Amino acid sequence: MVPRKRQRRLSKRHQPLRYTPEVRNILSKEDLTRNVLSKVDRESRLPPSNSRPLEFAPTILRRCTPSCLAEIKALARQGGPDLSDLRRYPGPKTVDGTLVFPKRNSPAESETYGGSLTMPLIDNGIYPIEHPAYDRKAPASPQNLDAIKQRLSRRRASLTESSFTDADFKQFRHIEANQAYTKASIDTFVLPTIWGDKDPNYRFRLCHGRTCDHLAPFSKIPLPFATPDYYRGVRYNQLHTEVRDELHKQIIPWQDEIYVAPFAPNFFVEVGDPDDPTSVCHQKASYAGAIGSRAVQALQSYNRAKTVYDGQAYTITAVYANGMLSLYAHHVIPHVSSATISRRSSDYIMTQLGAWSMIQDAATFREGATAFRNAFDWTSEELGKVVDLANEMQSLGPEEVPVRCQSV
Repeated sequence: MVPRKRQRRLSKRHQPLRYTPEVRNILSKEDLTRNVLSKVDRESRLPPSNSRPLEFAPTILRRCTPSCLAEIKALARQGGPDLSDLRRYPGPKTVDGTLVFPKRNSPAESETYGGSLTMPLIDNGIYPIEHPAYDRKAPASPQNLDAIKQRLSRRRASLTESSFTDADFKQFRHIEANQAYTKASIDTFVLPTIWGDKDPNYRFRLCHGRTCDHLAPFSKIPLPFATPDYYRGVRYNQLHTEVRDELHKQIIPWQDEIYVAPFAPNFFVEVGDPDDPTSVCHQKASYAGAIGSRAVQALQSYNRAKTVYDGQAYTITAVYANGMLSLYAHHVIPHVSSATISRRSSDYIMTQLGAWSMIQDAATFREGATAFRNAFDWTSEELGKVVDLANEMQSLGPEEVPVRCQSV
């Protein structure tokens, strides 16, 4: 007999995000997810506090002012409101007037992330790849994009044809096909081959499975605590005490066990759960990349009169889902509009560096794994430089700022 699939329960850190009515009213858009529709259903069953008789459209239109009628006519000539989000959406069944959705075993992350978090992230200035900003223009790529790509392609001795053979690749593809049926098995059997069994053990150099519950919010639009799968920063003793104390809400992901917390993480790995849509891990990557970019910018701007915007990326996220490895660079730009609801100062841009099908052939695997390991090393080098400058700035006054540290 086939054992019944065990149903997962949502941990506290994966509880779906629920907004208060005040916050819900200032969101620029909210997707019609199950949580939102369930809330509408609950509110529709509540007895109205000030009940009034049902009115039809002609009655309401007769009371409209001429300017209101003109707006309605103009909207009607354009085809009415945009309902494209509802296209091909299955209509819910009703039982005694109550909306009923088919039950399913929903993975935790798909409840936390997904469509319901897309607009809150954008309202916080955290843009997905190729998403236009509020000025409707495509965001510019980081100024050091070509330099990053060149660095990622640097040859590694551990990934030559003789060190990683076709037989090694066939073994990896066999493991990926037969072991990658859960996220835990991907972590255990698949990822170590990509980040290098023979290289220094990346698993113990990357923090895993913690919630970033100490960081300051990006704006007044609430977001769930970020839960990156893997991330790497610097050790607490690499930063001056005063720098840590002043910037702790931007660079320290959690407060307990501070001696093992990665400060200012700027390299993240997100693993796609086979039961989730791939958009979930890419959305997590955009969120994590913004956290890393903000941390690096806080260190760059420490003890300076102006916030640093140099247009360069110092944070990289890696996404592995369905045999595909994707790398993204993240950089921060000044927010261009002061009229948005978030009233934030910065936006966070996500740019693709490359994508490789790790199960296609040995050559493609070598290219992807080379880029991954080089990205790990490059972000460590860049973060080390930023930390050194922040420590140097701690002992200098504003008039003593080195030329290489000047704000842009």
